[in-house]
Formats: sequence, C-alpha cells, structure tokens
Amino acid sequence: MTEEQAPGLLFVLSHGPLSGALARESLDAVMTAGLLNQAVSLLFVADGVYQLVEGEAATKLTSLMELAPIQLYAAAGDLQSRGLSTANLPLAPTALNNSEIQALFARHHKILSF
Repeated sequence: MTEEQAPGLLFVLSHGPLSGALARESLDAVMTAGLLNQAVSLLFVADGVYQLVEGEAATKLTSLMELAPIQLYAAAGDLQSRGLSTANLPLAPTALNNSEIQALFARHHKILSF
C-alpha cells in the first residue's frame, strides 16, 4: 500500500434499491466492515444513486453512518442523468466527476463492487 492509498475499503454500488437482494447485501457488507472498524467509503454509480433517495436504503445508510464513519460519494454524471442533485438528497454525498472517481479508486487499496 502506498502512502496515497486510504487504509479502508471502497464499495462501489451500482444497483438501485429495488434491484433485489444485491442492494441489501451490499449494505450488509458495508455494515460489517464498519462494525469491524474498517474505514469505509461508498461510491454510488449508475442506478446505485437511487439508494441515496429517501426510502429504506437511505434509512439503512443513515443508521450505518451513526455506527461508523462512512464517506459517501456519487458519480456527478449519474446523478444529473437521473434528475438528482446532492442538494435534494437526505444524505448529501460528495459528487465526483470522472477524474475524481479515478483518483478515489487510486487512493483505496481494496475496492468491492456490487
């Protein structure tokens, strides 16, 4: 691991909250990592940005954030193409452009994609 890499996990969530068990299982994995005192970052891409909209997934994320420090990020282009903005989301992730997403990947030594 280089000095520039974060010591935690980056979860890339690309499935919407209604996509079945995969969305729920990804949040369970995030919770487990957080409870094991892992530094956790979440990047929401594609339909995964819908997990940030008010509902069961957002409620679960809020609960997770109360248990462990979790950094939230979302692909700016995916938010925009779905008519969403960080200003109208209850969890207000940091919106990242493509080059910022590449830098986020480079900073983490473990990346899990759901």
